[in-house]
Parts: sequence; structure tokens; C-alpha cells
Amino acid sequence: MKMEHTIFALTQLGEISTVAEYLRLLDINIPTIVKKESDRIWTELDEEDETERSLGNDLEEQLSLGLTTQLLTGGTLVAIWGLYETVVSNCAKALRNKQGAGLRMRDLKGSFQESARKYFDHVLKFDLHPSGTDWNRLKTIATIRHVFAHANGSIESADDSTIEQIRQVESNSNGLEVVAFSLVISTSFANETWNFVQPLVTDLVERVDKYIRK
Repeated sequence: MKMEHTIFALTQLGEISTVAEYLRLLDINIPTIVKKESDRIWTELDEEDETERSLGNDLEEQLSLGLTTQLLTGGTLVAIWGLYETVVSNCAKALRNKQGAGLRMRDLKGSFQESARKYFDHVLKFDLHPSGTDWNRLKTIATIRHVFAHANGSIESADDSTIEQIRQVESNSNGLEVVAFSLVISTSFANETWNFVQPLVTDLVERVDKYIRK
């Protein structure tokens, strides 16, 4: 029986499926986590005590603002971008091996996105993504991921370019906001990001798989 996909493709598609399940898990369970944490706050604190009541109110406010679960939801962007880089790198390697190209993608200078576009266009002569792809959105996803991966979601020490990108997204999105220098994203924002990235990586894997079968 002829396999529908190569082992290479099945591995990449498996990684994509894992991230999809991770997002689904968070989407389903974040509300439960928030409810249980809210209950726990007042289980451990005495509402009759003024100091403890003030602390409890502060903790509840942080919870309602998304600060308590910030790293849980923010971690989705780290996972999504990590998957993107992994799949693109693995596809580039598969194509390089097929074509016998000498230059490797990591030999090129620039950001990951810049290197990938140059490598696919000029070395592999293979479309990285379909025409009309929103490259600026990919760049913004990489920026948001960087804030979570390297600063735990804080933009306090970020450069002006990063802050400008974040503020631009904040003004056009209902699922991302900056609260006291901390970047907070909702599960809906994470899902929207996934719904943008997932078709790109799946399409790339399918096309590379077809190519290396020749």
C-alpha cells in the first residue's frame, strides 16, 4: 500500500497536531483555572481582616485583568512561533537535501523570517508561502513571541520598534492589551494567531512532501 505521506511529512504534521491540542487544552481549561484561583484566594484569606481583604481584592483584580494567567496564554505564542520556525527549518533542510544545495538557511544573515524568505526564494527557488501572505503579521507574531520568551511578557525594557508594533496590534485587537507594562493576550487572540499560522505550515509541508516524492 502506498503511503499518503512520507515519514518526513507525518512527523511535521504530528508536531502541528500537538500544538493544536495544546491550544485546545488551554482554551477549554483557562476559565476553570481562573474560577478555581478566585475561590482559592478567599479560602486562604480572611475577608474580615482589612489587610487580607485588600490583598484579596488586589489578587482578584490581577486575575480579572489576565495578569495571573499571563504566562499561560502568552506561552501559546512561544509554542506557535517555535512550531513555525521548526517546520520551516525542517522543510528547508528536506528541500536542500533533495536539490543538493550547498548553502544552508542558517548561513544567511538577518532575522529568521528574513533568512527563510531569502533562502526559499533565491536558493531553493521554492515558494515559502502563497502570494498574498501577510508577512507583516508574521513579523508581529515573532515580536510578541520574543517579548514572552525573553522578558516574560514585559515590554518595560523593550525598544521603541517593539513597543510600536505591540501598540499597533493593541489598537486593532480585542484580545491583546498592555497592562502595567505587561503584555496580556486572550485565548481568542492565541486561536486567531494559530488560525493564521497553521494553514501556512500545513500547506508548506504538503507541498514539500509532494516535491521530495518526485
